[in-house]
Amino acid sequence: MTSSENDRLVLSYNSIRNWIGFLGIFLPVQLSVAYFIHIEEWLVLDSISHYYHASVSDLFIGTLGAITVFFIAYKGHDRSDRITSICAAVGATGLAIFPELPMPGVENYSHYIPVMFPTETSSWLHYGFAALFFVSLIVFTLIQFPKSDPTEKKTARKEIRNKIYHVSGIAMILLLLCIPLSAFVLGKETRSYYNVVFFTEAFFLWVFGITWFLKGGLFLKDKPG
Repeated sequence: MTSSENDRLVLSYNSIRNWIGFLGIFLPVQLSVAYFIHIEEWLVLDSISHYYHASVSDLFIGTLGAITVFFIAYKGHDRSDRITSICAAVGATGLAIFPELPMPGVENYSHYIPVMFPTETSSWLHYGFAALFFVSLIVFTLIQFPKSDPTEKKTARKEIRNKIYHVSGIAMILLLLCIPLSAFVLGKETRSYYNVVFFTEAFFLWVFGITWFLKGGLFLKDKPG
């Protein structure tokens, strides 16, 4: 492979990383803003997944579809990178196909609910695919991103990036654990009133997005030479 071809390949990988980061960061923002524009009232739903049933369901499913495509296109640097990206793609696809139960009191616009599964079965499948998706993102951040070529000396900026990856990965684990723990600690009503799940998922995706921007060379990139 020539130097020019290698540069184009790196640019392609970095572009995919930045697009994945962009979609992750803006998913909760665009859903809540688009829903506000449609109903003309600021109403944050209990979780990001509940927007599947709202009037912005096309936006929710379309974004997950785009994320899936980018993860399929992302080859990574080794086999473990590829396996992790495929797991993330499968998780995102499952989230788009199998919805959780609609949020009580919110008009249901969804016309995508699969007919081959009862809604409760679909909901449990949704949680399973969500776990696969979130865990895959943690693996990327905590394990895959800090890797480097053992034959090359780590730069000062690579050391800084690795510290950010480790802190971000730990933060993502804690945020993921907050979702089930909040159900026991706060109770259903308090959890819903303060939109705990939605904001926990949003913070998770924001941290995830920042790490992909970092890996994509948007900032703290190694200096040439």
